[in-house]
Amino acid sequence: MRRSQNARTIWSFGFDGETESRIGKLLDNKFNMLVYPSGEVPGLPDFESQQPCLIMFTPEAHRAMKKVQRSKSKHLDYIPHAMVLDDNSSQEDMEYAIDSDSLAILRPGLSRSAFMKKINAALEIEAVQLDALRMTREIYLEREILDRKNEVLQFLVSFLTQTSVGLDPEAIIRTTFSCLRLLFPVRSIQAALWKPGVDNCDVELFITAQEGSQSFESWRNLMQEQISAALPGADYLLHLRPTDLPDQEEEWQGVAPVDGHVLILPISVSGQQIGIIFILTDMDRSLSRDQALALNSALHFLALTLNNAHNFQDVKQQADFDSLTGIYSRRHFEKRITEEVERANRMHHPLALIFCDIDHFKQINDSKGHQAGDDVLRGVAATIRDIIREQDYPARYGGEEFVILLPRTTPGRAVTLAERLRLAIGSACYDTIAGSVCLTISMGISGIMSGEEKTSRRLLQEADIALYRAKSDSRNCVREFSGLAGELATKPGSETRKPGAKTNATEEDELQGKRKVAI
Repeated sequence: MRRSQNARTIWSFGFDGETESRIGKLLDNKFNMLVYPSGEVPGLPDFESQQPCLIMFTPEAHRAMKKVQRSKSKHLDYIPHAMVLDDNSSQEDMEYAIDSDSLAILRPGLSRSAFMKKINAALEIEAVQLDALRMTREIYLEREILDRKNEVLQFLVSFLTQTSVGLDPEAIIRTTFSCLRLLFPVRSIQAALWKPGVDNCDVELFITAQEGSQSFESWRNLMQEQISAALPGADYLLHLRPTDLPDQEEEWQGVAPVDGHVLILPISVSGQQIGIIFILTDMDRSLSRDQALALNSALHFLALTLNNAHNFQDVKQQADFDSLTGIYSRRHFEKRITEEVERANRMHHPLALIFCDIDHFKQINDSKGHQAGDDVLRGVAATIRDIIREQDYPARYGGEEFVILLPRTTPGRAVTLAERLRLAIGSACYDTIAGSVCLTISMGISGIMSGEEKTSRRLLQEADIALYRAKSDSRNCVREFSGLAGELATKPGSETRKPGAKTNATEEDELQGKRKVAI
C-alpha cells in the first residue's frame, strides 16, 4: 500500500502480497491503493471519508463480494470496477472478467504506461457516464418541474372555468372542493361567507359534515371562533347551510378538524374580507411554492366569484320580492303558480289560490295620503305572513291586491284559512304616518281538486271571479268559485279581465253585480 497526499484512492480486494507489489509499482503517485481481504466490505463512513475513484478485484474476490449481503455492499455500486488477472488466472477467470460489469481488465505483463492508460480510460468512461447521469437527472428534474407547472396550469384552467359557471354559493363550494383536489390532497372543505362592509350581517356556514354529528359541531365551533376574530364587534347572525360533497371519498365523510391539517384561508375582494375557507388535508408536508401560488390565485378568483354570487342573489331577491311589502313579487308569483299547477296536475295533488283585495283602499289613499297607504300595505302583508303556513306562498299582485298560493290544499281548507285571515285583518288597526287605520278585505278562492286538471290562467280567472262576487256581496267576505260556477254565464274560450287590471266600470256597477265575467 502506498500513500501520497492529495492523491486519489483506489480500493483493491483479494490481492496477495505479490499482486499488491506488482500493481503498486504500476500506479503513479496520483493514486493511493488500499488493500482489503476477499469478502471484507469497507463501510459507508469509509466510503464517504476516502471517496475511492476505482475498485480493483481479483475474480475470486469479485465472486466473494457478490455473496455479501446487498444492504452491506450497495454503496460499492457507485464506484467503477476493474478486474485484475495474474499468470495463474484460468480461462474461466478470463470469461468471468469479460462477463462482469468491469470497465477494464488488467492482465499480467502490462507496462506502467499501458496500465495507467487503462486506468485513466476506465476513469474517463466513468466520468462520461456520470456526466450522462447528471444530464439525465437534470432533464428528469426539468421535466418534473414542467409536469408540475402543467398540473398547476391545468388546475387553474379547471378552477376558473368550473367555478364561474354557476352563481349558487353552495354549488361553488362543491366545485371548489373538486378542483382543489387536482392541486393537493384535499379531504374536506367548509366555508363561512358574508357580505362585506356590513356591521349587522348574516353569515352563512357551509358545513359538509353530517348535521348533528360531533364533527359538525366541531367545525361549527372552529368556524365561529374564526368569524369572531374576522368580524370583531360586528353583530352577526349565523345561518347553517349543510352541504354535501358528492365526490368525497367515503372514508373522509364526516371528518372533524382534528382528523388532518386545517388550512384557514381568508377570502377578500378589494381589501374587504367576505369569508373564510377551511380546507382539511392529510399532507405531512407544506405546499410547494407552485402549489401555494396557484392556491392564492384560485382564492382570489373564488372571492370574485362568490362576490358576484352575492350580487346576483341581491338582484334576484329584488326581482323576486316586492320592495314595499317584503313578500314575493307578481313576476315571481307568475313563475311559481305555473310550476305548482304543473306539479298538482302531474302528481294529482290539490292546490288552492286566494285572491285578496283591500276594501275601499282608494279612500285611504285619498284621505290619509299615499304614504299612509303604503304603511297599510306593509301591515296587511305582515298579517298575511303571520297567518299562513310556512309552505304557503304569498305575493303582492298589484296595487292593493294580494294572492296566496296554497300547495296540497283543497279549496274548502283554503276557505277556512281565508276566514281566519279576514277576521285578523278586520280586527287590526294599522299604524300609519297619518294615524291608525282600520279596514276590511275581500277574498276569492279557486282550486284544483285531486285528479282534476287546470291551467294556471284558469285558476287565476276563477279566483278573480270569486273575488268580484265577494266585492259585490257587500265586501269583507270570502267567496269560493265552485259555489258560483252555476250562477255565472260563461262562454268557453272568451277572455276575462287580466287580474289586477283596472276596468271602466264604476264602483256602484260592481256592487250591483252588473259586471259580467266570462271564462
